[in-house]
Amino acid sequence: MKKNFINHVESYIGEIEKGWVLPGHDDTLQVVKMMPKNIADTICYLTLGVSDHKYRLSKSDRNSRFEFFLLVPRKHEITYAPSILDDVIITMRSKGEAFLRGDVIGPKDILFNNTDKTALYVAPPMCLDENLNGFTIEGDEVVFVWLVPISTQECEFIARMGWESFEDALEENEVDVLDFDRPSLLKVEGES
Repeated sequence: MKKNFINHVESYIGEIEKGWVLPGHDDTLQVVKMMPKNIADTICYLTLGVSDHKYRLSKSDRNSRFEFFLLVPRKHEITYAPSILDDVIITMRSKGEAFLRGDVIGPKDILFNNTDKTALYVAPPMCLDENLNGFTIEGDEVVFVWLVPISTQECEFIARMGWESFEDALEENEVDVLDFDRPSLLKVEGES
C-alpha cells in the first residue's frame, strides 16, 4: 500500500529526494522533500503517514484522511520544514479534529528568515495536479492540504473578514502566495 501511495505522489508531484522520520511518532510518519515538476525553483515538503489515520471533520460526523504539504521557494529553503509539519500534525491531533479550508495555524514566530510569514493558511492543492487527490485508502480518499505561509496581518484579516474574503482578495490583487517576499495582503489592500 505504502509503495503504491509513494508512486502516486511521485507521479503527480515529483521524485522524492530526501526524507525524515518524525520523532515521537511511529516510524511510519515522515516528511519528504521533492522538487515539483510543474513549479520552477520551488521545493515541496510533504508528510507521509498522516493518512494512515482518519481525522474527524469539525462540525461533522464524517472522518477523512489527510497529508500536508508546504511549497517553499528555493531561495527560502529551510532545514526545519519537518519540524513545521510535525507541529501541524501535533496541533491537529491535540485538537482532535482535522484542519479545514480557511483554517489558520498560528501565528507563531517567523517561519522563514527575512519574511513576515508567521502562520499557515489551510488551502486546497490548487497549484498541483488535480488528480493528486485521487488516491484512496480503505475506500477513503486522501486529501492533500496545502499549508500556505501568511503574515500575522493576514491572520487578522481572515479572523475579521473570513477565509472566502481572504481568497477573493488574493485573487483580485493577483497575489503570488509562493512569493514569500510579497507584502502582506493588508498592505496591498491599503495601497488600493
